[in-house]
Amino acid sequence: MPNKKISQFTTVGSINSDDVFLINQTGTTNTVTMNTVSAAINTIISNKFIQKPAIVSGGEVLTYNGSTATWVARSDESGFRNRIINGDMRIDQRNAGVAATIGAGVNYTLDRWAAWRTSGVSGSTAQRVAGYSGFQYALRMQRTSSNASTADLALNQIFESTNILDLAGQTVTLSFYAKAGANYSAASSSISCAFGSSTSIDQSSAGAYNGTWPGLAGTSTSVAINSSSATRVTLTYTVPANMQSLTVQISYTPTGTAGAADYVDITGVQLEKGTTATPFEFRPIGTELALCQRYYELMDIALATYAAAAGSFYAVRNSLKVSKRSTPVLTTVSQSFTNAGAIAGGLGNGANSTVYWSVSASTIGGMQATLILSADSEL
Repeated sequence: MPNKKISQFTTVGSINSDDVFLINQTGTTNTVTMNTVSAAINTIISNKFIQKPAIVSGGEVLTYNGSTATWVARSDESGFRNRIINGDMRIDQRNAGVAATIGAGVNYTLDRWAAWRTSGVSGSTAQRVAGYSGFQYALRMQRTSSNASTADLALNQIFESTNILDLAGQTVTLSFYAKAGANYSAASSSISCAFGSSTSIDQSSAGAYNGTWPGLAGTSTSVAINSSSATRVTLTYTVPANMQSLTVQISYTPTGTAGAADYVDITGVQLEKGTTATPFEFRPIGTELALCQRYYELMDIALATYAAAAGSFYAVRNSLKVSKRSTPVLTTVSQSFTNAGAIAGGLGNGANSTVYWSVSASTIGGMQATLILSADSEL
């Protein structure tokens, strides 16, 4: 949606709910005339003077809320207003759109999103699918057809403490879009969302799953959704002043036996300061990918050389694309070798940003080694 600049005494031709306006002059008159407005909010503000917030000053950014006919001053406009990473579900390094099974314990699916079922029950999946309402992708959380377990399905993002400590004692708002499948079985077609906070730094997803975070506190709400259109769900939370870790959760409790489309598609997840859900903040794809790669990345690395003798040993150092949050767990996803043995001496890492690996030649002559690794430092 386009940004629109309003100078003092300027008349705006048309506006839509969630349009963003930049007040680029300071003046004593804090009104603008809305001349021709969209049909959705025409009955609310047609040809009326809309009072701007008293705090308006040059360069301030406002969002118009069509449902309440009010202007809302927006903060964090310098960028990264949204604390959620991969809220529009574009990044899926682990599975590239293939459905991932949600098994016992914590299962990371799309980047930065952990999924689980209560009590470790199986029979559900998470998958990146086509999106809606202007979003390219959504995350589908689905109970497998014919599954009879009514254990909750939950989707969580756990924040690295350094990214959210400034929210302590602040009021924040979580928002997201949800659209139900044709056989969505939750009672009253409801979906739930919740905050959880802890008084200890960098708490893990496993602790969130087990409910063992120190000083655990939070709040939750449930909202009815449908399959014909997207519903934007919001929840406001006053973060405890002693908060050190924070998580958000989206979940539903199925009923009966699952049909073929017992799922919910979730996208546009945003967490921001303030009491109002503003338009979703889209970031460049390269920026979003780099944010995800602080916690997980795939490395495709290779070695090609001439071996002077059988048993010749070759050590290789590769830099990670992004320095990790902590020392990553390195896992071999796939490997192939010509005139070489498997990885010798295992894998190593240094300073959360470098990977070391080595191979040895089988015979004299040309040799090649190709390796795909994952480096995981998720919470």
